Amino acid sequence: HKDLLGLKNVVIHSYPSPFPKESSLHIIVKGLTTRYSKRNEEMFSRYARVIDEIFSSSPGGVIVFFPSFELVERVARYLTSGFLSQKRNALPKDNERLLSLFKQKKSLLLAVQGGSLSEGIDLNKGEAKVIVLAGLGLEELTLERKAMIHYYERKFKKGWLYGYIYPAIIKALQASGRAIRKEGDKAVIIYLDERFSWSSYYSLLPEQKYVVVDLNRAGKNLISYYIKSFFGL
Repeated sequence: HKDLLGLKNVVIHSYPSPFPKESSLHIIVKGLTTRYSKRNEEMFSRYARVIDEIFSSSPGGVIVFFPSFELVERVARYLTSGFLSQKRNALPKDNERLLSLFKQKKSLLLAVQGGSLSEGIDLNKGEAKVIVLAGLGLEELTLERKAMIHYYERKFKKGWLYGYIYPAIIKALQASGRAIRKEGDKAVIIYLDERFSWSSYYSLLPEQKYVVVDLNRAGKNLISYYIKSFFGL
């Protein structure tokens, strides 16, 4: 932000979360990804099975944030759990109604990273017990995005970081913070894309303990085990 805003003589400092470490459990899941080269019906079906497992294991509401509406729709076809879903071109009143329904009882809500439900809401009564980041919200490499990356590379020597990777991580972290809003809240944050374990992305995540689950090696229902253990179920 300092570079992009052209600020000078700035002191930069980072601050730890004010909430106790015991208030959250962070799980990175390998074996799933929303990479364009890996997107197919089998992968969408696997995402749906894991999300169904997460929802059935949670003691409360679950919000799944996808990188795009297209992915919301592709994965939703395979879900067996009932769900609420953020819609394309929804009006503010539509999202307010959706959020009201989510708060009434344990629900599964599908939404997008970078949208109004991932940044502009506070669930201050602990309605969401699990937040799922179903993929990295990397921008499509359009002509405009490529030009931006080229500009940042020429000016700062950090084209891919500033124009591609940082925006995706910021969107993911914004969405992950929807569940814990005050002292006493507890939530599980699940990073449902193996790229979160890659050094180029993992190094940008907050410094805290992460549990890594590899679906290709782990026993069945391991994610469910961690969720239930965290909430004492």
